[in-house]
This record gives sequence, structure tokens and C-alpha cells, in this order.
Amino acid sequence: MSSSSTPASDARAFARTQRFALASVEGTNIEETVAIAFTQDGSVLLGNDVPVVARPRRTTRLWLGTKRCFALIEGRVRSHHGENDADRFRALHPGYDMRWCLDPDVIIWSCVDAGPHAFLASEWLLDDAPGLAEESALVDHLNLFHAPVVEALVWEILERDGTGARVAAIDPEGLLLEVTGDLHHIAFGEICPTADDVNKAILRLVRNVACFADGRAPAMVPSPLRA
Repeated sequence: MSSSSTPASDARAFARTQRFALASVEGTNIEETVAIAFTQDGSVLLGNDVPVVARPRRTTRLWLGTKRCFALIEGRVRSHHGENDADRFRALHPGYDMRWCLDPDVIIWSCVDAGPHAFLASEWLLDDAPGLAEESALVDHLNLFHAPVVEALVWEILERDGTGARVAAIDPEGLLLEVTGDLHHIAFGEICPTADDVNKAILRLVRNVACFADGRAPAMVPSPLRA
């Protein structure tokens, strides 16, 4: 956890590492596992596998995690389109398309060493980050041209084998990395709403990695994407 973390930021980081949730619909017997991803601001992206969840007058509940560490997100589902969010969903679920979005109303998060906590949408959702509209291009750039840096971050910060690690998504609070099939969220330590802010935050992370401690770490963001 980052030194500047809060219960809400820690809960969002945990939620972003989950690929699936158990969905249930108020007033029905529907209960089904669905694929999920998250928008940059913290809403939940859902795919075509959602059953009858898209009922605008009914509350949908999503259970993420295990009894040891879980989040319960309650809200309404709506149809959703957006190229950046579609890419975020596809990065976690290759071959599947995003179709829906759940707008959170209430979130409950509990972990053995941090919880329980409850949040309203106003506490959970981040402000829009229009400067990260080029997220897909930035993710591709990091994976194609800075793979050793991504792997080094895993070795140093997560203290695990970083071989083959890749960036799956970027949000204003950190990097979502995929390592041997598992998702991990590395926090920036502050909100970074633009590509330039993200570049500076990643450089700060990289400079803490021993092999880049001499200040020779490369720029993480291609010049055309810098705000």
C-alpha cells in the first residue's frame, strides 16, 4: 500500500485486480458469475455474458473476491460504449466485448488487515481523467518499448518474478499489471489525471528500482502523448 493511500484508494486497487464477480439482481433469483473490468474513475465494465442484469429499475450487486478479502458493489446497470473502456475490458478478457457499465451507488470493502469500510459513489468515483484518453496507446508503448522496466517494477515493488509482466491498464491512481495470469495494482501515490502526470509518476517508481537508480531511466510516455 502507498504511504498516501486511503481506505477508498486501497479498495479501488483491490477491485481493479479482480477479473470476475458474482452478479445478483434485486427481486430475482438471478445469480451468475460475470466478467468485469473497471473504468478509470471506478465504475464497473461488464460484457455480453451478463444475464438479465441490465434492468435499469433494479439494483444489481456484484461480489468480488473471497471471504478473506472482498468488495460488494451495488448500483444500476446501463448500456455503455467507449473505445478506451472497450480496450480496458478486452485487455482482461481477450476475445470478449464490453456492453454494459454498472454505476456504483454503495460499496462495501472488507479485508483481513483493512476493513470493513463502506463508501458512497461520491467517495468511490474519481474525477474524469480526459488526459488519459490515449491510455491504449500508452499501454502499448510501455509494453513494446519498456518491457524490461515493467518487469523490474514487478521484481522490486511486488517482490516476485517479473518475467513476462505486462501493463494491462492505467488509471489515475496507478498501473494494473498482469504477471503470469494474476493482476496486481501498483499505486502512483497520488492522482495522475494526464499522460504527463503518469509519466512523472512512473519515473518516480522506476528511480526506486536499483538498476535505474542512477537516473538514466527512459521517458515512459511517447512525446506525442505528453500533455
